[in-house]
Amino acid sequence: MSAAGTPIRDLDTPSVLVDLDRLEANIARAAAFAREHGISLRPHCKTHKVAEIARMQLAAGAVGLTVAKLGEAEAMADHGFGDIFVANQIVGPIKVRRAVALARRVRLSIGIDHIDQAVALGAAFRAEGSELPVHIEIDTGQRRAGVLPGAAAVELAEAVSRVDGVRLDGVFTHQGHDYLVPSRDEVRAVALTAQDAMVATAEAIRAELGTGCRVSIGSTPSLIDGALRAGVDELRVGAYVYLDASMANVVGHHDWCALTVLSTVVNRPTAARAVLDAGGRALSRDRRGAGTVLGTPGYGHVVEYPEMVIDRLSDEHAVIDNAGAGVAIGEKVRIIPNHAGGVSNLFDHVFAVRAGVVEDVWRVVARGRNR
Repeated sequence: MSAAGTPIRDLDTPSVLVDLDRLEANIARAAAFAREHGISLRPHCKTHKVAEIARMQLAAGAVGLTVAKLGEAEAMADHGFGDIFVANQIVGPIKVRRAVALARRVRLSIGIDHIDQAVALGAAFRAEGSELPVHIEIDTGQRRAGVLPGAAAVELAEAVSRVDGVRLDGVFTHQGHDYLVPSRDEVRAVALTAQDAMVATAEAIRAELGTGCRVSIGSTPSLIDGALRAGVDELRVGAYVYLDASMANVVGHHDWCALTVLSTVVNRPTAARAVLDAGGRALSRDRRGAGTVLGTPGYGHVVEYPEMVIDRLSDEHAVIDNAGAGVAIGEKVRIIPNHAGGVSNLFDHVFAVRAGVVEDVWRVVARGRNR
């Protein structure tokens, strides 16, 4: 697919645009934060799923990649990436066999939060004559996966230490509940509370087992706030590369948002209504929950007409009920979606643009790799 040199106004719609100046600045900003604090950066690729962007992250200093699914890890391995952490639980013989096969190609590590997961992985890797690095997921308040910090985590670490075929390397968390609190001050409080729990848990595991235990944390709102405790070894963030309308409410502006969806006004049924050709299959249907990220009404921020609200989505249409008289059929607009990571899984390609002109076209290589 060749489109280099094409002005974005001449692209068909809906299309995903990635502003290279903003993307590069976002990558550099996170890399500088990690360097300044002496910690490793292992970005989460589920946000973009693009090999070219992952290469940019590594070139800026990232030590490896984080993914959500084995399929994403396999896609990144196919494109030459050799150090991958799957921040998810691997359960069932099919996935365990895939993990063993993948570990023959890359330096693989995997998250666990139950001894049964460690036992199954250990048996498979022991049969291979190898050892899999694993990291225990800690629930620091999101109430999704993970064991509680403190005694429960130490107990699991002790059990894992007795399983042949796996090696405990550390603990990790995603303090995703910082998306839900109503202020920047509370984002910081969530981040620091989670980090305190993680550092204390790692210290307790080291004391009990006499081994190392790295501390890895995630969540872009906490990165934006800049809160970091001593004792954190690694930062895993994903949304920072693109940001989106939700993250703009944390940052306080849209100037860092690198991903937009280009859409065409296809109808003006009434004086106030405009219909666009980017529906739920282009913008995703994510409206985010209450909290710091809330603040963008509707289904995204229209760059050219920030006062307009995308009130409704169907599969292939977005409906705006407060469009001004100047919005014309055939006009193209850019929409900053509420959740850029959700949009990434809806398109085969993204257009890398600078100053309104396409420089390159990137394939979303891990699109649909949900298993």
